[in-house]
Amino acid sequence: MGTQPGMQITPQFSIQVVHREWGWFLALGIALILLGIAAIVFPVAASYTVSGILGVVLVIGGVVHGIHGLMSRQWSGFLWQLLTAVIYMAAGILLLAYPLTGVITLTLLLGVFLLAAGVVRIGIALTSRPMPNWGWFLFSGILALILGVLIWAQLPSSANWVIGLFVGIDLLFSGWSMTILALTAHSAPES
Repeated sequence: MGTQPGMQITPQFSIQVVHREWGWFLALGIALILLGIAAIVFPVAASYTVSGILGVVLVIGGVVHGIHGLMSRQWSGFLWQLLTAVIYMAAGILLLAYPLTGVITLTLLLGVFLLAAGVVRIGIALTSRPMPNWGWFLFSGILALILGVLIWAQLPSSANWVIGLFVGIDLLFSGWSMTILALTAHSAPES
């Protein structure tokens, strides 16, 4: 669904759209909840699916970079574009050819990300300590650190389930949010 040319998207307009299209929002929410539950129940399958999808996306990205590079040979960045294409395709093919290694690598990166994010959030908490609710940043940072340490401590066995579980939790909460938005919009009077 698009807007008419010149029409501004205001918060009121957005509320009206959600109210009018609440069924689609609800369907999306339910689908995301079901996918999230499936990923949580089958985290190993979900981990390998995420790795496979990333591999396919990287291969397609490499092909697109390669086509663009070949079509713009006069461009000064032509060789860099082709090199980018090769890197994308190589990474994608490796993820598809060696799914276990891909899942372990993604889990390792997730662990590094959580450790770094935890340190940064703790730093934010300590520097904003006089502000109200600074403890939530501290809690968030400590939680990220704990998750990062748990992932690292359990590698490589954690690789089989961590990505799938985390994606499942994200899908579940995203679906729940979308469902609540749809039901709230449906029950609210149209204004």
